[in-house]
Amino acid sequence: AVRAESSGYAAGVPLLGDVERTAGHSDSAVVAYGRALHIDPGHYFAAYWRANLLASQSRLAEAESTYLDLARAKPDFYALYVQMGYFYFGQDRLDDAAAAWQRSRALAPRDALTLSNLGVIHYRRNEWPAAREMFLEAFRIKPECESCNNLATTLYFDGKYDESARYFQFA
Repeated sequence: AVRAESSGYAAGVPLLGDVERTAGHSDSAVVAYGRALHIDPGHYFAAYWRANLLASQSRLAEAESTYLDLARAKPDFYALYVQMGYFYFGQDRLDDAAAAWQRSRALAPRDALTLSNLGVIHYRRNEWPAAREMFLEAFRIKPECESCNNLATTLYFDGKYDESARYFQFA
């Protein structure tokens, strides 16, 4: 039998993880994605799915380690830091989430999702002007309903009801 890890078949290892995950075999998928990362430590999707599966099993230290290993392999990949931020945010680790999203912003300063996520951090801390600044920047880059609603909400909490209403109407 040919081993998937041999040089010509290395690309198949993450696909095995996908098959196992889709079939509902989380433990087997975690193993397959781990093998894929052993072959290619910078394989984003293998790391992403492995970390998510581990987190869903409350194996948070292992999930975090997966993200940190990927960060060492691909320190300039902004999407990784977006996902790390979600991981930390889901655990109410706001400082860690903010740091991950700040790194994402440094790498991709015009990514509207990252800006909105940073706005959410400020929002959770009741820092309305800072949240509004992030949401406004995100809205200017990508004017869509979510960023518009976020911006309108901060204006509302600051008592700027007419301006808030205009943004809600636009959304």
